[in-house]
Amino acid sequence: MSAESELELAKELKSVCCRVALQYKERTESLPESARILGQLSSNYMQKSPDKVSLIRSATLINAAIVRQPSNKEYIDQRNKLCCHVLETAGAAKLDADLVAFSKQVASKIEEMRKQVYTETILEINEAERQNIMCELKSDVTIEEIIKAEKTEIEKTRLQQDLISRNYAEVMKFVSTYCEHTVGDSPCQYSVVGLGSLARKEITPYSDFEHVILLEEGSQNRDDYEKILEHFRWFSVIFQLVVINLGETIIPAVAIPSLNDFSTPGGDWFFDAYTKRGVSFDGMMWHACKMPLGRMQKTSTKKWTTELIKPVSEMLNYLDPETDIKNGYNLGDILTRTCFIAGSRPMFDQFAAGVRDSLSNNQVARREILNRQIDFDLKRFSVVHNLLDLYGAYCANIKRTLYRTLTLFISALGRLAKCDSYSCFEIVDDFKNRNLINDNTAHRLHYVIALACQIRLKVYRQHGSQTDFVLSDIQQYQHILDSDMPLQLAKMVGEKRMLDYFTVACDLQTAIKCPDILERLDHYLKPRLSTRFRVLRFVNIYDQLLCEWDEFLRHPRDVALEEHMWMRFYVAGAHRRNEKYDTGLTVLEWFDDREISDPSLRANVLVTKQKCLYFVGKHDEALDVGARAQALLEDVDLVPAEKYDLLCHSLSFHASCLSEEKQQHMKAIEVFKKERLYLRDHEVVAKAPREAVCLVNISECYMKADLYEKATNRAEKALGFLFRINGPADVINQCRQVVEICRAKMQ
Repeated sequence: MSAESELELAKELKSVCCRVALQYKERTESLPESARILGQLSSNYMQKSPDKVSLIRSATLINAAIVRQPSNKEYIDQRNKLCCHVLETAGAAKLDADLVAFSKQVASKIEEMRKQVYTETILEINEAERQNIMCELKSDVTIEEIIKAEKTEIEKTRLQQDLISRNYAEVMKFVSTYCEHTVGDSPCQYSVVGLGSLARKEITPYSDFEHVILLEEGSQNRDDYEKILEHFRWFSVIFQLVVINLGETIIPAVAIPSLNDFSTPGGDWFFDAYTKRGVSFDGMMWHACKMPLGRMQKTSTKKWTTELIKPVSEMLNYLDPETDIKNGYNLGDILTRTCFIAGSRPMFDQFAAGVRDSLSNNQVARREILNRQIDFDLKRFSVVHNLLDLYGAYCANIKRTLYRTLTLFISALGRLAKCDSYSCFEIVDDFKNRNLINDNTAHRLHYVIALACQIRLKVYRQHGSQTDFVLSDIQQYQHILDSDMPLQLAKMVGEKRMLDYFTVACDLQTAIKCPDILERLDHYLKPRLSTRFRVLRFVNIYDQLLCEWDEFLRHPRDVALEEHMWMRFYVAGAHRRNEKYDTGLTVLEWFDDREISDPSLRANVLVTKQKCLYFVGKHDEALDVGARAQALLEDVDLVPAEKYDLLCHSLSFHASCLSEEKQQHMKAIEVFKKERLYLRDHEVVAKAPREAVCLVNISECYMKADLYEKATNRAEKALGFLFRINGPADVINQCRQVVEICRAKMQ
């Protein structure tokens, strides 16, 4: 297949798509045409045989064509031809094996598993959840009654996760056995080993199958070692074809260069909106590839491949700290949490023993790797920043917001404590058995883990696929920070349950880097009013926050000064969001004659005060406070996302004061440009709409300075940007107004 022919087909496919944010999806009326193009792409990739990656891509593409036109005989025949070709090319023992028919058997087992989960065990959990909520609503409910109801919910969820994990593993064992019989007698002993959520017992009936293949130790010394590897490579390809034929592997998962090139800016353009996301292999993106063929594509920084069909000792080499850092996609950590699927159980046990020995060595290097991973996860899965990202968002990623924000850090704690357990539930059990936590802390952790598991299952059931997004009921927001997403989550999860989850996750993330966390875990995870206020603020439940503050003032509790300070700041923020700016300033006056040691709190107080002063028309004071805030933020070492978020807010209000009060429009433009640079170069909340607003503000300043042509150019650029991101209506109207005024002035 020539590069030109693939690019030409990709161009044709893009022509039948419509733009959605930064990607393109097929228009519904164009599905027959897109199916034709996908079928042709599949045929082209088949011609690259015996290249295994190309055959996998070919299978994915033709199944995608069938998804779009299920009754098209040409595509069905093409898929059958491809399966026969793979068997012949692999030199399979059973050339007459019907891979498509077998895939239907597998699909039936998966459907049975899903039905069992969603019609039996989920009903028990829903009943436990209902009883729990009813218990919470009783006016005379006791703490003991609530805990009893929660314990029932935890128990049902744990039983459910065990059942799903067991059934999922049985399905994969069924496929593995079939592949062994199809390919032919194994030239050596082997073991199929599960990874990821399956090993942690957190898998869902729609999850992908991350796994590796272990080979018998000593096979690497045999003369026919390359033939052994080829046998199991084809074993893996046939296994993957069976899974792809389920029709649940999305096209981006196989990283077709002309459609989804993840290493090139703008190369990942195709969004597969019509293939159901479900049981599949791990994706071929360079940061994924947890499958036997491994990472098959070289990158600019990783000029080697990483195969995951290895003898036991060679697979254990991936755990070496230097090798782990070199590979750079968390492979070493993932290989430490495994489960047996099929093949030789003693070989799996040998590998598990080797993992334990490896983890007991090089403790300093492993702790450094773990700390780097924790730092990475804190940046990417911060509770606060995930909640802030809901502002102005049209969807929420449940897996990211209500699962990884907790489970990643419980797993990290398990690493720190050298737990043998993989499941978050079992890690907490281990902590309790070792007296690292008391019964109350163990219960809080168990309960929020149960909530995380339940929420994912509910969302996947709602979509009938592994779709992590909950969509907003609003098609277009009127204002930049409008969002009904916190309300949507509260409706779906329950307000109390949502608060329970985020307060525990928030406390855990705050404490995870403390050197004495294991010795004082109970202390760090003790319920705190400041954390609760923080979460109430970020999920927009301001009235509840203010009620609880009034209750605190009437019946003061013994809280540390720093905690009291944060509570007071969140109260001021709630008044600001409720547009009670004078009241917010009154609350903030308390800080004027007090020294604030926490630089994050100091910066937050200054920026919030600057905003309130701006809204009450005290622009000179706002400029002064803003300048102090910016000087502080430029100097202090905060988490980058928080630092630049606050800095951009302060610059925006500073520029607005210059333009509106001082009529210093050109000076304001320079400040807005500085804000835009920070927005463009750093991860901040509501990044895209805020950058658009910044462009609109710059255009308004040019207009006020009578530079109408420049104002028009900036406004038109902002308008195009706003349409691409489905920006807020008020900003779009503001932008249009600038264009209309400037054009009228230039006539």
